[in-house]
Amino acid sequence: MLKIDFGLIFTVINLLVLYLLMKRFLFKPVHRILEERQAKVDEALANAAQAEEQAKALERERSEAMEGIEAERQEVLQKARRSAAAERERILADANTRSEKLVEEASVEANRQREQILQHAQSEIAELVLSAAAKVALGGEGSDDGELYDIFLEKAGNTDE
Repeated sequence: MLKIDFGLIFTVINLLVLYLLMKRFLFKPVHRILEERQAKVDEALANAAQAEEQAKALERERSEAMEGIEAERQEVLQKARRSAAAERERILADANTRSEKLVEEASVEANRQREQILQHAQSEIAELVLSAAAKVALGGEGSDDGELYDIFLEKAGNTDE
């Protein structure tokens, strides 16, 4: 059977003393350190949750601000488009007025030039007629009269075009 001798009793006593010493000097400090670390972790988690809530609040504010900015941007764009359309209409009206004025001035100038050309042609015709009449009166050769008549018809024909 089991033999109980002094060696076994001393071993049991040594183990009990070792257990008590380890409990007092090892397990309690280690347990206290673990509790402190757990408290720090809990505090860090609470701070992280609070920071997350603050971040969400800031995100909501930013989102609301962006919506406000977007609405203001749309308003500014609409105003700019209306202004640009009004300016375009004004420029087109001004361009139409100027083009009508230029067309009218060009028409007046063309009529004036046409009148000058007609007057010049009439004076040349008159000179040719006088020249032909002078040659006829002087009694020049018939061949010269025919040539003058041909020149007259040629020049008179060019002015009608």
